[in-house]
Amino acid sequence: MPEKHKKIGSRNGVTLTPFILKNGDLVRNPENALSRVIKKDSFLAKLAYEFRGIEVQLQNFARMMFPTVKPAGSYNCTFRLVPTRSEGLHFDYFAEGSPMDNSAPKTRVKIFLNLDAVDRVWRVGPTLPDFLKISRGVLPDVLPADLNTLNYLIDRIGNAERCAAVEVRIPPGGAVIANGATVGHEIVYGNRMAAIEIVGENTAFVNGFEGERRASVQWMKDAGYELSTDFDGILKSLEGVPSGIDRAKERLSAIA
Repeated sequence: MPEKHKKIGSRNGVTLTPFILKNGDLVRNPENALSRVIKKDSFLAKLAYEFRGIEVQLQNFARMMFPTVKPAGSYNCTFRLVPTRSEGLHFDYFAEGSPMDNSAPKTRVKIFLNLDAVDRVWRVGPTLPDFLKISRGVLPDVLPADLNTLNYLIDRIGNAERCAAVEVRIPPGGAVIANGATVGHEIVYGNRMAAIEIVGENTAFVNGFEGERRASVQWMKDAGYELSTDFDGILKSLEGVPSGIDRAKERLSAIA
């Protein structure tokens, strides 16, 4: 897939029918992003069919593995068919670090399935609570009171890349279940993968845990940080700072 479609998925319509009837003619479905990427009709039809089959299987697997999680919306199944190399250890964030709604006790879980013929290689580092504790003096004394903005800040500062990590090899057809926002991780090597994301309320949370969005506030306090709700100010202060992906590309270019 083209680099710009590194994480194309359900929200891009890739599992919708690739062709529709219009004025009596069979034409490409503009709501399926693949119709703008794949030139050959037969290959477009085959790929959309394969994507939909994988999506259905992962949805069923997610329901079976997490029956107590009530999704806040539809599952999002993504397909990563662009070669990935040494992206740097990081914690996931979304929407350029914008703060997220913490009013509901939500959690995020992902299932990553290796579709390639060779191992997909990860490095897995510390959990977010442990990372916060070992990063005193590196991270600012005042942190954003929002998990998504926090992880964006951590990505820009880059300290996670220096953490110790262990190698995990996912065999062909193997899967990993994780929350990338709360566990440091790096994709070292991979070519083809599908992932399904579940975001919602878990009706069987244990020990009073109400989801990482709420818990992260206490994790920061426990590690000795002060909290700020000036999210716009924090994000503005990070404008122009290279991302972890940008730094990884520079490192790979230097090696090449």
